Amino acid sequence: MKHQQDALNTANANLRLQAESLLANEVTNLEQFEDLSPEALLTLVQELRLHQIELKLQNDELRLKQVELDRAKSRYFDLYDLAPVAYLIVNSSDSITQANLAAAQLLGAPKSRLFSSYIFNDDLARYYDFIARFKGSEGTQSLILRVVTSDNHYYWVSLEAVLGLDVDDESVLFITLINIDELIKAQADLRIAAVAFESQQGIMVTDAHCEILRINSSYTNITGYSAADVLGKNPRIFSSGRQSPEFYKNMWETIVTQGSWSGELWNQRKNHEFYLARLRITQLKDAYDQVSHYVSKLVDITETQTAKDEAHRLTFFDALTELPNRRLLYELLKPVVTSSQRSGCLGALLFIDLDDFKAINDSLGHEVGDQLLLRVSRRLLQCIRKSDIVAHLGADEFVVVMDGLSEQSEEAAAQIEDLGEVILAVISQLEHRNYRCTASIGVVMFGKQEVSIDELLKQADIAMVHAKQSGTNSLRFFDPKMQVSINARLELKAGLRKALDKQQFMLFYQAQVNGLQEIVGAEALIRWQHPDKGFISPLDFIPLAESTGMILPIGRWVLEKACDQLQLWAADERTEFLQLSVNVSMRQFYEADFVAQVHQLLKDRSFNPARLKLELTESLVLKGLDDAREKMHELGQLGISFSMDDFGTGYSSLANLKSLSFDQLKIDQSFVRDICDDEDDVVIVKAIIAMAKSLEMDVIAEGVETHAQRELLAEYGCQLYQGYLFSKPVPIEQFMLLL
Repeated sequence: MKHQQDALNTANANLRLQAESLLANEVTNLEQFEDLSPEALLTLVQELRLHQIELKLQNDELRLKQVELDRAKSRYFDLYDLAPVAYLIVNSSDSITQANLAAAQLLGAPKSRLFSSYIFNDDLARYYDFIARFKGSEGTQSLILRVVTSDNHYYWVSLEAVLGLDVDDESVLFITLINIDELIKAQADLRIAAVAFESQQGIMVTDAHCEILRINSSYTNITGYSAADVLGKNPRIFSSGRQSPEFYKNMWETIVTQGSWSGELWNQRKNHEFYLARLRITQLKDAYDQVSHYVSKLVDITETQTAKDEAHRLTFFDALTELPNRRLLYELLKPVVTSSQRSGCLGALLFIDLDDFKAINDSLGHEVGDQLLLRVSRRLLQCIRKSDIVAHLGADEFVVVMDGLSEQSEEAAAQIEDLGEVILAVISQLEHRNYRCTASIGVVMFGKQEVSIDELLKQADIAMVHAKQSGTNSLRFFDPKMQVSINARLELKAGLRKALDKQQFMLFYQAQVNGLQEIVGAEALIRWQHPDKGFISPLDFIPLAESTGMILPIGRWVLEKACDQLQLWAADERTEFLQLSVNVSMRQFYEADFVAQVHQLLKDRSFNPARLKLELTESLVLKGLDDAREKMHELGQLGISFSMDDFGTGYSSLANLKSLSFDQLKIDQSFVRDICDDEDDVVIVKAIIAMAKSLEMDVIAEGVETHAQRELLAEYGCQLYQGYLFSKPVPIEQFMLLL
């Protein structure tokens, strides 16, 4: 609006100057107005003034129209110049009289040059024919040809022209040029692709939604499906069901992230026959970087792969049992031994020999012997972990390879012994009306030092011979010291199974005190009083109970006895305030009916459930966070409280703690032990106490043995303690004397 007003003011000023100039050149005769009365003169002046105003308004309107016209013309030329299409005006002499910016960019500086000079030589004749057709014709005419730029490159263009008149009424051609070079190239590529499409490879094209658009004849030959069978359908119709959902998930992740995938998979023909295919899927995108199509190339490699598989099977697998043979065992063992040496985790080789197999084979025939070997191989496969290896060396000799065992020799030996017991048990169950099958197992461990595969097999064979000499259905280690450990563990395991029935377990109680050194509760700790060995440390029998499953009945017994004690305390006003902490193992906590067990214990007794505190370790709750959260919530609804045992030794985060129903954190004794000397332990303890306070939890320190430790803990804000400074774990009678 301001621009319009400025233009109007300028125009008015110019008109005023012109009027004054004209007025100065005129001779004015005033005599004709001498006889007019003042009233008539006034009327005349008013008329003149009205005409003046009318003229001014008309002039203003005309000038505004002119300004608008100029602006519209300017906008037109802007649009004309900036249009993405090339516009040209060519006169009757073939000279370019006008061109926009797009034309200048396409052809170079085209103005004043002959338009035909830009036409590719091979297309000039067609262009002249095109121009000749304009004589006597109307409307728009079009032509596709090539133009040459100033740098001697040519482009395919779509030319459209219409005959018209320029501002001087001269006959001209109004021409538009559209660069279609990429389109022409794409059409050529499509013609090439059409020929390539009918290749020996099966080719399938789908849209972005995986609906089949086209298949070639080779695809039909391979799959048995015609185009009519599959068009509009999803390629899932070819699936054999042999690949897992995870396989396809990974395949599509690769296609999305890398643009293509290639590999081998099993598909199904129309006649339901399975075949192995080598497949490549490529993602195609449009000009806007959006997926437009998927192209699949398929080759049937069933026969080739079948021949390769058969050769591989005969080379590396036992013909009878289809287990790895000695040759493949060597290949499989090499990386296992190397990995064990690097990681520090021990591994083991179990050499298994069937007892009296030769007699069975000779007396009952090879067919019976072969059936026995097949049954043994199947049982072995059922016993082992997924990471273990089973091989058949020939005759009645089998090998099992275990890796990823404990770094500690005794713990690893216990793991081996557990599997060995299972193997001996399942083989001994392979009874026949004419024989009873047993086996001998020789074990050698590896990982501590470099050793060859041959040496491992030799040592395991020696151990197996010792096992046979000691009696059938037995296991022996190559290391005599390890055998002593295994014998002790076997003896302990046998005694553990009898301990509950013979009431050899008992609960000890270790006092928990406050800042005034008043006893506010206790932790219930199980002890095993063996009739021959005396008290056996929980460190020796609890891991064994965990591995054998005995921890479940033992854990239930501990909870029952703890609840019995709480009921006794509840009946006495001197002890009704005491809280009793009970450790719960991982296997016990994650039993499906654990919450129901605890609920039943509370229903059968009359005491305040708030006096029962369950101690859970960090590793326990982190193993199944969602399950732990749900169970803790249900038990919390019953009034039971929770303490996180050994806090600080795992990987608990503040977020995890906030989402769980813990009432107390227990500082592990490993941090308390050196708190007076180790600055790192001080930092950790302070952090635990600060975390507990921020979450409004109590904090208790275990393993407090000196006054200095207690004083430091008190200084840092810990007001609950447990340890030998106050009392060692004692039977209930001695604990009651402490109150």
